[in-house]
Formats: sequence, C-alpha cells, structure tokens
Amino acid sequence: MNNLTVGLFDVVSYLNDKGVFYSTEGKHVSSGWIGLNCIFCDDMSDHLGINLISNYMSCWRCGVRGSVTKFIKEIEQTPNFREVFLIMEKYQDFSRMNLIKDTPEILHKSKIQIPTFFNELVWPDVTNIVKQFLFGKGFDPETICRNKTLYYGGILGNFKHRLILPVNMRGRLVSWVGRSLANKSSVPYLNLEEEKSVLPVKETLYGFDEVSPGANIVVVEGPLDQWKLGPGSVATFGTMWTLKQVALLRSLKPNKVLILFDSEPDAQESAIRLSKQIWFCDSEVFYLTGVKDPGDLTVEQGRKVMEDIKRI
Repeated sequence: MNNLTVGLFDVVSYLNDKGVFYSTEGKHVSSGWIGLNCIFCDDMSDHLGINLISNYMSCWRCGVRGSVTKFIKEIEQTPNFREVFLIMEKYQDFSRMNLIKDTPEILHKSKIQIPTFFNELVWPDVTNIVKQFLFGKGFDPETICRNKTLYYGGILGNFKHRLILPVNMRGRLVSWVGRSLANKSSVPYLNLEEEKSVLPVKETLYGFDEVSPGANIVVVEGPLDQWKLGPGSVATFGTMWTLKQVALLRSLKPNKVLILFDSEPDAQESAIRLSKQIWFCDSEVFYLTGVKDPGDLTVEQGRKVMEDIKRI
C-alpha cells in the first residue's frame, strides 16, 4: 500500500461518513489524537487512539497497534487490503502534503531527552506547589526529591502544573508521565505521546529496574502507589494492563506475582483478568482493608506490606 495514500488519508471525514463516534478530548484522549471505543476488544471508553498526523493507531487496553489501515479493514469487514486502499483513495486530503513533509517519523525514537523547560527538582530549590502536593500524598518532599529524579512541568505547555516522572527501562529513559498537581483533575496522569516516546508507557512497567529477578513482585496501578511500596513493586499505569506488560513480568522470572489494585469492582475485575494471564508462575489478587488503594497508605505502611509479601 502506498505510504503517501496513508499519509493523506482524512480519517475524520471517513469516520463521519461511516457514522462512527469519536472523541477529540477526554480522559483517554491525548493531544493530537482522537479516541474511539476499540473495535478489537471489549473497550467501552475511548482507549483506541488514532494520531491525526501519522494515522497511527494504538489501543491502551488490548495493545493492538499499527497503521490505520488495519482499523479500516476491520470496519469494512474485508480481507482484501486492495479494497482498503481504494477506500482510502476516496478520502485523500492533499492539504496534508506539507504536514507530511515537515513531520519526520519519530515513532519509537532511539533516544529522547527531558525538555530543557522542565525544571528538575533539586532540593531545597523545589517549588511550593510540588512540596504541598507531595506532602498531601503522604510523602516527605525532601526525601522524595533527593532519592528520585523528578521535574516540574512549569506553567505553560501540555504538561503545565504537573509533576514529571521519567519512565526508565533497563537504565534508559523511554518516556515520561505528568501527574496533575491539582487535587481533583479530570486527567490525573498525562502520558508523553506514543510517537515521541522510545516506548509507549503501556509497554513498560514503572519501577521495572527496581525489581530483583526471581523475587515476588507486587503489581499496582499508579506510580505513586509504587512509591509507597518501594522496590519490588511495579505499576501498570492504570488498571488497563497490556500483554506487553505481562511479557515484561515474565522476563523477570518471578517466584510469585501479587496484584494489588484498588478495591473498586472494576479494578478488581481487571486484576483477576491479569492473574489469569500469568501462567508462568503463581499469582494472587488481594486488596487492602481500611484503605481504597496503596496510595492511601503511609510510606511506612507500604514498606511493611512489602516486607510481609517477601515472606509469602
């Protein structure tokens, strides 16, 4: 299939003609993307994203990814890519020519760097809004800022007023996420766009480098949950884990995987599904009594949970 035809394809016009609903903003929709209910899994909440520049698609729930041609093939229910090609030719937007020319392919870049306009949090020169956020989440700001490499997203741009958490795999920066510093945010975590990452965050595990192979591993939802438990725990960036993350767990050759998601029914159902995918070792789903999720623990309580798990 001609790459130019794919690049000039106007996916929005196609979806409008097909009567397919899509979202341009929302909890699961990144800037420059549209979100749809994934047609490749049982998603009901816009986890399938299509990038409006590259026409690249990716589902954060089931992990399917690739050219939008795969999506059209499924919509049209045809096994013939030639038919897909002919359909795409009907939706060519030649005003995209300059956009394609000026936008290099940056998916899975070999190297990325934290932007220079992010402020590294070096104690004691840490902005008060970050100190207050960390203290409110039960952390000692000085300890966290001295022990972790963190940044503040500043007051402008997509990551404004967010705590920037680098995502490293095997000692290499592959992406980052921004945690909103607001108490009530419709988008608590904002991920670096997939096309700008070495690896999308849903193909990583936060805390991966802090796990000893062959040990018991605790899987939690968010990075701040992982902070509370410490080394030996990993986070999946939400309850919607992927098979890539399961493969990463397997690569650590764990003795046992313990899944500690929020106590809410949807989170527990996701934890059970994850446990069923872990065939390579024993696994167990559990939750904490008295608190909603690991993030509600004190740091001391979180470390006590990890100590107890080591003896299981």
